[in-house]
Amino acid sequence: MDNGRILVVEDDPDLLELIAFNLKCEGYEVVTARDGIEALEEVHREKPDLIVLDIMMPRVDGWEVLSRLRKAPDTVNLPVIILTVKKEDVSVLFGFELGANDYLTKPFRIEELSARVKAILRMYEQTKKVEGKEALEKIPVLFGERGQNLLDQEEIIYVNLMRNYSYVHTFERKHIARFSLGEMEKKLSDDFFMRVHRGYIINLRQVKAVFSPTRLKYKVQLKDKNETVLPVSRDKVKQLRDRLGM
Repeated sequence: MDNGRILVVEDDPDLLELIAFNLKCEGYEVVTARDGIEALEEVHREKPDLIVLDIMMPRVDGWEVLSRLRKAPDTVNLPVIILTVKKEDVSVLFGFELGANDYLTKPFRIEELSARVKAILRMYEQTKKVEGKEALEKIPVLFGERGQNLLDQEEIIYVNLMRNYSYVHTFERKHIARFSLGEMEKKLSDDFFMRVHRGYIINLRQVKAVFSPTRLKYKVQLKDKNETVLPVSRDKVKQLRDRLGM
């Protein structure tokens, strides 16, 4: 079984071996590197489908590797999960600004990494399926005193309903859209967005975790700077986890 090729970049040999072994057990072909220079060489030699990238490394660190990947036309969209010991908002946001798809803070459960890898590769495949189609419709939102602004769907983390308007949340700020949540649901791409509750639509690419705080309640945690937690309707939980590959 070959689910894709993963490049694991980690300078700790024990952790590198653990990650590689578990991903191989999941059916992935695994390539490894122990620093940033090796990583960049392996990217161009092996053409991986996804990179698990440590940040604190000798010679060339993970930030520089990620920056170079996003500047090169052949790797600009290559999925990257960063591994970091820092949990400060500034570190996480810096990673997303450079183009990381997801992150894990050490120490982490290897099962969580496997779930993130599966979910991102699934989303990446969906993205490739819609390539060549008409660009996603931009979402008109109110923008201060300047009137209306058009927002790219890729910028949206989640949308919630308040009174008669929808509030559209991005990493930078909250916008108001003059649409009901039902109207927003029709405008947003089915490939990347899902209505998980009567009052919330989420960007599936921005999901950090799905969990159950009690036996009868379910929540989804997002990857914005506040790690927003939103409710999930019980009848939506299985569909959500299936779409995320969890």
